[in-house]
Amino acid sequence: MKLQQKKAEIKKKIIDAAVELMADEGFKNVSMRKIAKQAGVGDATIYNYFPSKEKILYGYFEQIITQSIADVDETQGIDEFEVHEKVQLLLEIHLGYLLNHREFVAEAFELAFLSPAAKYGAISPLKQQLTETFASYLEAAYDAGQLQPQSGSSFIPSLFWDYYIGVVAYWLRDDSEEFTQTTQLIDLSLALAMSVLESGILNKAGDMMGFLFRNHMFSGFDYVTKALNTIRPLKRR
Repeated sequence: MKLQQKKAEIKKKIIDAAVELMADEGFKNVSMRKIAKQAGVGDATIYNYFPSKEKILYGYFEQIITQSIADVDETQGIDEFEVHEKVQLLLEIHLGYLLNHREFVAEAFELAFLSPAAKYGAISPLKQQLTETFASYLEAAYDAGQLQPQSGSSFIPSLFWDYYIGVVAYWLRDDSEEFTQTTQLIDLSLALAMSVLESGILNKAGDMMGFLFRNHMFSGFDYVTKALNTIRPLKRR
């Protein structure tokens, strides 16, 4: 346990050192050796934790996401919160952490998530972490009777990652006082999402698709079969 704790501390030192240096000098102007020196670790040791500067960026976001989720879980009375309240709290806490290094985050976010060279393999753990967290919020709402499970709703948690990316990207460009526009965006978008979930529209859409499939799909096959049977004799002639 002590070894794991020590490793976690060294990892955090490396991330903190990289953030400080990159915020002042920019991503391209900071070397791994410079980060190692700032963190007080050996030139070879740093590669045991992060094989590249890009990996440090993902390590930073992973650290912030993990801490944000933990803070939400530790919030008093969180079990009584509804889905949109948990999501709103999660985003507020998360953006609060990102605000401490906003200039660094602007560059790091683009490099890590928006550039063509983004390492999708490195993104996957972050995406999975947020997706599973949102899925747990939905499950809690189902269990509490706040929402009714809907057909095909298993895909909904996967959309949360795209929503998260959109919110952070908007926040980075938000120059309103105290980021009021971002707050309004979150409020309006969550209200819309809850309206969709509470309306049962997904169930209704599923029922309609099921009806079309059951009652018209096979008749469509019959039509195609008849058409083919008509065409074949013509070809023989």
